[in-house]
Amino acid sequence: MASPSVRSYVARDQAAVLDLIAADRLLGQPETTAAMLAEALAGRSPVDGGWWAELDPSTTDVIVSGDDQAVGAVSYATRPHDGAGIILWLHCREDEALANALVSHALDQLGPRTVHAFEFASALTLGLEGLPSKARSTTRRVLEQAGFVGRDLWRYMHINLPSAGLPRAAHVTVEESDDPPATDWKSTRTENWSLTRPSVALLPGSACCGGSASPHPHGSWLGAGCAGFRP
Repeated sequence: MASPSVRSYVARDQAAVLDLIAADRLLGQPETTAAMLAEALAGRSPVDGGWWAELDPSTTDVIVSGDDQAVGAVSYATRPHDGAGIILWLHCREDEALANALVSHALDQLGPRTVHAFEFASALTLGLEGLPSKARSTTRRVLEQAGFVGRDLWRYMHINLPSAGLPRAAHVTVEESDDPPATDWKSTRTENWSLTRPSVALLPGSACCGGSASPHPHGSWLGAGCAGFRP
């Protein structure tokens, strides 16, 4: 079998790329549909759409096996206002050789410039920002070996429903959100931690939560996210 090579994404790659994305899907996240993939390919996202609007048209390439089947995919773009490059999303079933090839390819195509990776959410997920460091540990390692430095800014949590026995968290308020369709919960307790617009998405049989968490200088946010799941 011939060595893998990289080419532009074409319509016949849709099913294979959706399978690659599904292999990386976190618990609580909805299945990525063809329509969601189409939005990502078009450079649009229902979450962080303003940041996507700042980009030049994105490029999506696939790495293919000898029989021309996509075994990895990467999407990247440049941002005119600061000249930066962005690796928007990448999927390869956490195969280290493929991840290395895809990251190297994106960096080669973007050229000598500052490059960020996984900086904001895409249409492929429900508001998931950043790279899940445990579920995507191979991709994280490849990025670090290429010179990227991670920032630990986000937390993602999942719970199966129904979940009995969780005490009420009186300091949490619940609000409906249209961007994305989800439930926002905000803490009114500020002495230990602060949460910046986390969202809870209710899916059949489960809920997931994503948001940035910042510890107070004199406290800890440990347990803060779990409190938001309480009724």
